[in-house]
Amino acid sequence: MNPLGPVRHTTIGVPTTTYHQVDARTAHYPALLTPDERTAIVRRCQNIGGDRVTGRNAKGGSATAHPIHNPDAIFGADITRRIWHTIAHANQVTLGWHIPIDLARAGVTCYEPGDSMGTHVDDEERDPPPWDLPHRGLSMSLPLTTGHHGGQLRLRTADGGWTTPTIQPGDALVFGSSLVHEVLPVTAGRRWVLLFWAYCNHNLRPIR
Repeated sequence: MNPLGPVRHTTIGVPTTTYHQVDARTAHYPALLTPDERTAIVRRCQNIGGDRVTGRNAKGGSATAHPIHNPDAIFGADITRRIWHTIAHANQVTLGWHIPIDLARAGVTCYEPGDSMGTHVDDEERDPPPWDLPHRGLSMSLPLTTGHHGGQLRLRTADGGWTTPTIQPGDALVFGSSLVHEVLPVTAGRRWVLLFWAYCNHNLRPIR
């Protein structure tokens, strides 16, 4: 991993909750992508098409998923490096976790009116054991579009409630993949979001 480029205006989100005894602070990076970059990503995903995901795979909701097997082809090499740099900065500096990252996966999701993603954690695929297999350690959510209503990303709080971070299109929110979260139903328009997951080895994961 050799991330390049500047990280902009880093701030630390307040702690929200823990799940499986894992630290669940968040890191907010405003304006990681420009409007033109976001528009280009959406257009490329529209051209390649996506798969409708419903029911269990969407945690009881529904959405159209665009798996990104070659990020450079869809995002561009500069954006891919920028995302990697942001993940690395959140891991090493903002969150201070120092998780050994093994690999990564990316995707873009489109939510239309009525679509949602139910309550879930991103690293649930690590169960059942063995836990020495690579699993998701850090997640990034980056809204790509405006003009929709609903579809807010919500994070579980320590008291069992929910918090809704203020994330503008182009902003990146990085959080631990064990943090419980959900996407509320979109009521109008289309919500496009870029998702990025960094994988690590569970045995190396810092337990708090």
